[in-house]
Amino acid sequence: YRWTLLGLAALVLLPVLFVLVVVLVIDPNAYRGQIESAARTRLGIPLTLQGDLRWRVWPVLSIEAGAGRIGADDANPEEVLARWQTLQFGARWRGLLRRELQIDRLQVNALQLQLRVDAQGRGNWQQWLDDAGRDRAGSARAASSQRLQVAALRLRDAGIEWSDARGDSRWQFDALTFDAG
Repeated sequence: YRWTLLGLAALVLLPVLFVLVVVLVIDPNAYRGQIESAARTRLGIPLTLQGDLRWRVWPVLSIEAGAGRIGADDANPEEVLARWQTLQFGARWRGLLRRELQIDRLQVNALQLQLRVDAQGRGNWQQWLDDAGRDRAGSARAASSQRLQVAALRLRDAGIEWSDARGDSRWQFDALTFDAG
């Protein structure tokens, strides 16, 4: 009876101890450059994460970043495609242990997406997608290793602004909530 209780206690305490060691030993800020670089190489877009990256242990173990943006690189300082207040993503354990970042869920709070089409019909997102496609087409190895997989996506209090200079039209959606898996 005593050994059964000790075995059950070990089964409960080992995962807790593992999470504690990961949170205390692995600094998510060490991955900031890797995350921003992966966004540029895999998605072809400039990503800026502001503030410290920190662990969140409840309700699921994840990493949280403060405000950030996609777009607005040195070539196009005024062109912001998206902004957010907080970004939270769960990292797969095996990836972290191999010092790789593999996202299995992503939650974005207060996302503001700004989609614009110019008079020639080109979207403000098009150049980054074209650049990413060219980079991936450059080598078969890059194409196979550049896959980004996100198992679940949650948007909270999101807004989308659409403007099309060809027809001088503008749409705006606010307070959107979206869940996909």
